[in-house]
Amino acid sequence: MAFEGLRDLLSSLDHGLLIDLLALIDRETDKVDDLIAENPNADWSGAMDRAEALYGLAFVACQQYLNCSYRFSGLERCEAVARGPMYSPSSSYAQVVDAAANYWKHHGEWDGLGKGERKARAVLDRLFPSRKDYPMANVLYVLLGKPAKCRVTDLVPWLEKWRNGLTTP
Repeated sequence: MAFEGLRDLLSSLDHGLLIDLLALIDRETDKVDDLIAENPNADWSGAMDRAEALYGLAFVACQQYLNCSYRFSGLERCEAVARGPMYSPSSSYAQVVDAAANYWKHHGEWDGLGKGERKARAVLDRLFPSRKDYPMANVLYVLLGKPAKCRVTDLVPWLEKWRNGLTTP
């Protein structure tokens, strides 16, 4: 029973931190959205690059939540991340978030040959083939169902469903 209490405490701390971080990122992307609205040439102003960086950081925060959450499940990481809810028949939301985070963290150092790169790109290319410019923004936009306004906090319900599904076979 003490173990479950510790698990629940750590999970709630991780969950609260994730929500705080994503809310902060949403506030910052609101500022970027204002800049984009004011500037007809958002690409040249650097606003889109700033949004891309913020979305990349959001995916990394979500990946950290995945890493903190699965450790009490008794599952191997790959098995846990493959659990639903499913984005597509071949990829869970958690796998997409994980691939996007890995892409963001490592794309500057990848040479096209590494296993981690091939794995992340395979997930993203299969699901988001038009992600050449601003891949994090494109992944978020499509992952959330193409909303009028992308809010990284909208990822939280999918992550909660994923976490809750770890305790059921």
